[in-house]
Amino acid sequence: MDESGKSLGLRSEITPHQLPRNLKWENFKFGMLVCHQSFIGKKSICSDFLIEHHYSADIDWEINCLKASQKTIYLPFILSKYLTGGFSVKNLRASLLDRFTILKKHFGFWTTVISHFYILLRGLKFIITQKSKYW
Repeated sequence: MDESGKSLGLRSEITPHQLPRNLKWENFKFGMLVCHQSFIGKKSICSDFLIEHHYSADIDWEINCLKASQKTIYLPFILSKYLTGGFSVKNLRASLLDRFTILKKHFGFWTTVISHFYILLRGLKFIITQKSKYW
């Protein structure tokens, strides 16, 4: 939603991210797939948010939850509505560096470098084809 409360559409429809029906932690290699507002984890497998990741603790938390889970369930309805332009977007550079650190921890340095190159190309393609802001 924008700041006036107008719906902008489903995240999975207005971004180039495809939400897999059987979500796994490996799916996060190319960035955040599920906003933390719409991610429900079973308490017994959820780790704490790591506060040293000021900008991207949510992606680290989701990956940790998925690593500990034995199954995921896709919910075919809107679970949450949220405002665009949140904390990480307002602090984009720091957020991208924080996300790189987190993904490097889970996927390794070179995989993360290659993934971020792909993320950059995907974002540029989205900007050109959709004539819309990506970051």
